[in-house]
Amino acid sequence: MVEKQERTSLAAIFAVIFAVVSAPGVFCCVGYGTAAAAIIAAIIALVAVSNGEANKTSQFMAWAAIVISVLSVGAHLIMMVLGMATMPSTEELAERAQARHEQEAAQVEQAAVSVTAGELVAAYEENEVRAKQEWLGKAVKVSGRVHSIDEDILGNSIVRLAGPNEFQGVVCTMRDAASAAQLDRGQQVTLTGRVDDKVVFVRLRDCF
Repeated sequence: MVEKQERTSLAAIFAVIFAVVSAPGVFCCVGYGTAAAAIIAAIIALVAVSNGEANKTSQFMAWAAIVISVLSVGAHLIMMVLGMATMPSTEELAERAQARHEQEAAQVEQAAVSVTAGELVAAYEENEVRAKQEWLGKAVKVSGRVHSIDEDILGNSIVRLAGPNEFQGVVCTMRDAASAAQLDRGQQVTLTGRVDDKVVFVRLRDCF
């Protein structure tokens, strides 16, 4: 009987420790693991309480573990429900992303320096090292004639502005396909973007 009471006491103690340790994690939304730990603690405590030979101390600790576990799991479920209720919809996320893009575009356009495609090409042809120091990463409004409108291997819309000859020019990676779809070959345009680098052609990214 004494050995059985000792095992019951150990089970109750273990249940209390398990419940107390897991509770902060549940309340802090750590995840399902802590909720599962609290449930395990409650099961251990129930086993201890169901033993008729458990002393009062063991019963008290077992019931304490059950109460802590139930409160912890209940809080976890409530926070899950509240989290789902406050989670933005797909439409809201899309609207926020669009607003962020528009804000970024406005900032880039405001800071952009006006330059023609010919001037940008000439700067890189004359001294590429100096041109990189002057233009790389800078926001620009580049004007020129549309030579071609294509897609790269990643599906990005590419607009090439004509340079002095067939082997020179400015290649603009568009921010979205809609902007590229509005353009025509031979059209005079002004595109805003950031100077990326020169790989055969001078390249701009995030253009609109």
